[in-house]
Amino acid sequence: MTNAVASLVLVLAALAAPACRREAPEETETQTAVAVAVAPAARNTIREVIAASGVVTPAPGAELVVTAPEAARIAEMPKAEGDRVRAGDLLVRFDIPSLAKETAASRAEVEQVQARLENAKAAAARVKGLFERGIAAMKEVEDAERDLRDAEAALSRAQSASRAAETLAGRAEARARFAGIIAKRWHNPGDLVEPGQSDPILRVIDPSRLEVAAAVPVDAVTRIVVGGAARVI
Repeated sequence: MTNAVASLVLVLAALAAPACRREAPEETETQTAVAVAVAPAARNTIREVIAASGVVTPAPGAELVVTAPEAARIAEMPKAEGDRVRAGDLLVRFDIPSLAKETAASRAEVEQVQARLENAKAAAARVKGLFERGIAAMKEVEDAERDLRDAEAALSRAQSASRAAETLAGRAEARARFAGIIAKRWHNPGDLVEPGQSDPILRVIDPSRLEVAAAVPVDAVTRIVVGGAARVI
């Protein structure tokens, strides 16, 4: 029994010997200088970047959607999609027969009333001269002056109607209200268009006045700095 225990001890000693003789890792020393980038310390504000998805839209007053004032045909559209425009540039000219007829009729009415007024003035002057010479009666003078007043009132009404017709005729042209670009063009010259937003013709925007509507987490609202820079991707 004693010999067996001795043999077992020898076997264990033999197995443990290689582990005891394991060599330590080799260490190497060098005198070569290692380049290290340095920078002076500076105080600054650390800003957090908040990512959010949003929609880019024109600011109020920076968008113009042209529509027809009434059913019409497009006579002219000099600007193409992507073109730049200046304030006052012609965007669309409509062919609206009803407006043209009203304008022509109002001008003709003004001309007729002006001729009537000239005749009334001449008649009043003639009757007044006759009255001064004792040939015409006072009633004739009063009638002539009344005709003159009626002609003057008729001319005022005709001129007002003509100005209203000219204003309506001005609706046959759509011009740019501000400098911008043609963002969208839905129609071409010769197309028949209907009035209202359901049938738009052109969309003009001012690219210098755009807004971004984005949704951010509630817990990030307090970390948003008013006037801070934003990057739109």
